[in-house]
Amino acid sequence: MSFVSRYKQAAYVLSSTSLLTLAIGVQPLFAASYHQISVPNSTQNTVTGINNLNQIVGTYYDQKGNNHGFIISHGKYTTIDFGQGNETWTTGINDEGVMVGFYQTPPPDVGPPHGWIDQNGTFTQIDYPNAYGTFPQAINKSGEVVGYWFDGGQTYSAFKYVNGVFTALNLPNAVLSFANGVNTNGDISGSYWVSQNGGMAEYGFILHSNGKLDTINDPAPSSAGTLIAGINDKLQAVGSYNIANTSYFSGFGYANGKFLSLNYPNAISTTPADLNNNDIVVGTWYPTGPQQNIPHGFYYVP
Repeated sequence: MSFVSRYKQAAYVLSSTSLLTLAIGVQPLFAASYHQISVPNSTQNTVTGINNLNQIVGTYYDQKGNNHGFIISHGKYTTIDFGQGNETWTTGINDEGVMVGFYQTPPPDVGPPHGWIDQNGTFTQIDYPNAYGTFPQAINKSGEVVGYWFDGGQTYSAFKYVNGVFTALNLPNAVLSFANGVNTNGDISGSYWVSQNGGMAEYGFILHSNGKLDTINDPAPSSAGTLIAGINDKLQAVGSYNIANTSYFSGFGYANGKFLSLNYPNAISTTPADLNNNDIVVGTWYPTGPQQNIPHGFYYVP
């Protein structure tokens, strides 16, 4: 899978013990508990965000092939749509219940993707200046939004959005960049691509609120690019790496330079998307066999 198709796929489809304890190898993986998320009356779904109240957000396709955002709160599913008839993706939620995502007009007249913020059912559209598409991915308790914008060609670039103002996130030598998570302290997680050895290489990152940048690369021999997705207030993160010479992904947890495998049982591909301070992880998995292109949501309790 190319670097462009990976992010197009992500955009159009992305009481417990401590993840840190798991990451340093104290607790065995078999103690973990994975649970599938199935949105009622849906044909497929992806899960992309969770807050510290364990509210979960994502996107599902209905029986007619139309997609909608959703939130799960106290066991209840609620559909999130930006306006009537639009295709809507919900990507992140903070502890105040404020959600972010993006929308497009549906076929046959598909329009550019626009970002949105939903506060108590009131939507505000946000668009990066002069961008073709804007993709908010996460929002923290202070209302800081992170995501990426698209120029309509081959360029994706990370941003943060605070009080109505967009700021570009400049990663060293980055050709492409994606901001995927932000915690209460304003630490931002994501990935960026650089030119390397005549090709392109992807690295995860954590950009700390003090400006310090940590570059992260999964050491697995089969790794062909590392993405950091969500991050919590304990600087624990989740993400995935592209398995070399395939279009599949292997998930992981990350803390203090240590990696832990996070893969849904018997899945051909797993992409963890977010985690909260309760160390509950959410994401998407793909089954083996003829339905390997059908995404399903999950949550994971370590």
